[in-house]
Amino acid sequence: MAARAGDSRRNWRRRARATRIDRDANGLHVRPEHSETLDVDIVISATGVRPNIGFLSGSGVAAQRGILVDDAMRASVENVYAAGDRRQP
Repeated sequence: MAARAGDSRRNWRRRARATRIDRDANGLHVRPEHSETLDVDIVISATGVRPNIGFLSGSGVAAQRGILVDDAMRASVENVYAAGDRRQP
């Protein structure tokens, strides 16, 4: 979360959980968990996904954080392809 654009300070909050977001005639207001309400211009919310690749153990498919693939999304085992959150370029 960042402070209002008119404020020269930028106040980024990583890994913060917003417990409440309100909009009124004065703008956008966010209440972070364990903090006071902030007046903000924008709220960016994102969640990460960890692919479930544990079932590949012992299969010969190369994986680290995801299934390792080439530019054609081919895995290290013939006729195995990966797409989406499970692939790692």
